[in-house]
Amino acid sequence: MWAYSRHPIQTEAVSKRINMRRDEADRAFDCVVVGAGVNGLAAARAVARTGARTALLEQFSLHHARGSSHGDSRSFRHYAAPDWMELWREAESLWRELEEETGSELLRRVGVLAHGSDLRTERDSLVSLGVPATPVDANEVRNRFGIRLPSTGDTYLDPTSGFILAARAREAFATSCRTHGVTIIEGAKVTSLKPSPRAITLPTTQHGTFTADIAIITAGAWARDLLAPVGIRLPVYISHETVAYFGTAERAALPVIIDYSTSDSMTGQGIYALPSPSLGLKVAAHHSGVRGEDVPSTTEPDARLVERLTRWVGERFPQVAATPHRIETCLYTVAPDEQLLLFRDEHVVVGSACSGHAFKFAPATGQHLASLALAGPSGAAQVAVKRSWAASTG
Repeated sequence: MWAYSRHPIQTEAVSKRINMRRDEADRAFDCVVVGAGVNGLAAARAVARTGARTALLEQFSLHHARGSSHGDSRSFRHYAAPDWMELWREAESLWRELEEETGSELLRRVGVLAHGSDLRTERDSLVSLGVPATPVDANEVRNRFGIRLPSTGDTYLDPTSGFILAARAREAFATSCRTHGVTIIEGAKVTSLKPSPRAITLPTTQHGTFTADIAIITAGAWARDLLAPVGIRLPVYISHETVAYFGTAERAALPVIIDYSTSDSMTGQGIYALPSPSLGLKVAAHHSGVRGEDVPSTTEPDARLVERLTRWVGERFPQVAATPHRIETCLYTVAPDEQLLLFRDEHVVVGSACSGHAFKFAPATGQHLASLALAGPSGAAQVAVKRSWAASTG
């Protein structure tokens, strides 16, 4: 269940209430956000738009490929549960607002095809929530899209879903952050958090020590180790996922496909594919990576999974060359039941974990993180959005 006590984002900066003295090195802020993935960018933007003096610290380069937010595209789809649908509708309006602000197209509604052994309950739930999900058979899918699906099982098409131009979205957030006065600092690895009764200090490796009234931690796979010393223990694990790209850029006209029928011990919750405008067809298996408690020391892809994905592409997409021309990895940070955990503890607000499906919700989660940061400890509520990616597939 998604439990969130809504607090409107206040228009006064936090430091106006606390009246914190600025230091001579000018490293004191109302709010410091740690981690400039999509959720950190969204949170920094939301805080800065209230007038709060905001810094965004990223340990690598701004658009690095070592975490969870890199890549050309991310799917956006409707979930067959009211709590997730509520969060998506909030995010969707904010995506549109960001598009208008930056003059950049960020969402493409190419449709989402879902296939599985029995999707009637999921489809009926979507329809009850106002999503025009319609059943389609294998012949129609082949004729319309050139995609070969098994003749057995259920398939539905949601024409109102599609994919996010992810790289463009991150840049749009960064542009908006700068417009609203966010100080973005790259190569600033925060080594510890040091809370005091009235503020929090954040030492970094190369850029000195920052001080803030509140810190928002959106550090992905690095968040748990950063938070544990201050007594905040995240119940998460880190999953090292493999992604492969096939075909050429013109495949961006294809719909997103989610194939639950491929779910097994190797492919996790199933294989999915979506357009990647500059790279062709992006293919991966959801929650299929090696799990652990630490950030992986290697970025090597899973060769066995690449072979399985290659075979699937050959079966489903006869028009696409079934040899990957690019392979990369990303990190999932996963909480129990794939929750999105957004909460406050004194001078720290935590945005974790994405659980492999939070990119689409970033504008909304950024707003909620800002609301938690500006509400003050007495008004802070915890958000626990819970729903499995495949919970209603049967």
